[in-house]
Amino acid sequence: MASTRQRFHITLPNGEKVWLTGNTAADAFSSGLQKYGAMFSKPKEENTPEFGTYALEWLHTYKKPKLRQTTYRSYESQLTKHIIPFFKGKPVGTVATADIQSFFNERGHLSKSSARQMRIILHEIFTGAIEDGYCSKDPTQSKRLSLPEKVTKREALSTGDFRDIISNLQNLKADDARLLALLMFTGMRRGEVLGLHWDDIDLEDGLIYVRRGVTFKSNQSIVGKTKSKAGIRSIPISHQLLPYLSQPEEGYIVGGGDEPITESTFDRTWQRIERTIDLHGATPHIFRHTYLTQLSSAGVAPKTIQAIAGHSDINITMNRYVHKLDEGILDAGKKFSELTFC
Repeated sequence: MASTRQRFHITLPNGEKVWLTGNTAADAFSSGLQKYGAMFSKPKEENTPEFGTYALEWLHTYKKPKLRQTTYRSYESQLTKHIIPFFKGKPVGTVATADIQSFFNERGHLSKSSARQMRIILHEIFTGAIEDGYCSKDPTQSKRLSLPEKVTKREALSTGDFRDIISNLQNLKADDARLLALLMFTGMRRGEVLGLHWDDIDLEDGLIYVRRGVTFKSNQSIVGKTKSKAGIRSIPISHQLLPYLSQPEEGYIVGGGDEPITESTFDRTWQRIERTIDLHGATPHIFRHTYLTQLSSAGVAPKTIQAIAGHSDINITMNRYVHKLDEGILDAGKKFSELTFC
């Protein structure tokens, strides 16, 4: 008994509909691959937009309306300074995983976070190119791809960036502004801020008493001791912070309830703050570095800074948390000149 020939109706990339036939399904597709395979290879360069043109169109058309201005500028900077110059002239549909790897190999100096952001940008571009029919796959998704692993050292914000954030605190919701002000003007760890009660605030003496800290486990808040015995301390209430604490309530200062907020609640709050104002890349811990650095620049004694920071070892305070500020160095040179050559 003769076998029934297999027939399959397919549509070619050019829109033409054809039949594939063979004694078996494998035969049918094998003969079809021999006859039409070239049409399923990489898109023809003349029909594919140049990478730089396509990337900028993607940025301006689809990302600009959705991104915060600061995030949009960051995307634009990464594209124009790094990504487009490397892939310039290549049709978007011809970029392969090897090209992506070469791009990152030449940028081993990049921090891990910068490399990750560039990969996200490239991924979104190629996702759009696939949807538009210019690519068959995303070259950034290969498991072979490896990115620079350089970890960026946490530093203090510059005085200019710090002041810019201060000037924009008024644009935040009251609760969000209070959280950010506590991080900016006390040098407390995130867990210490989240562990503050309203009865830890002494407005009459102008002090905050740090008595506990909050850690997270499976999104649950765990109230415990401070990181060390030195963590139990008092911190001055600066005039910048006072307006955010001038109307005492009850319970925890952040969240206003009988229990501290959860990790997911904090993350959502932080994301909301970042969408509203430019934090210049700062994290809660970078604000701790910045506050202690500003105290040092203002001439506060090292032992006092150590006490405010809650460190048991002054070397940790001065070597790890207090950073040099270029403007402070320049000011020191100016003062020396005025003193010796006036």
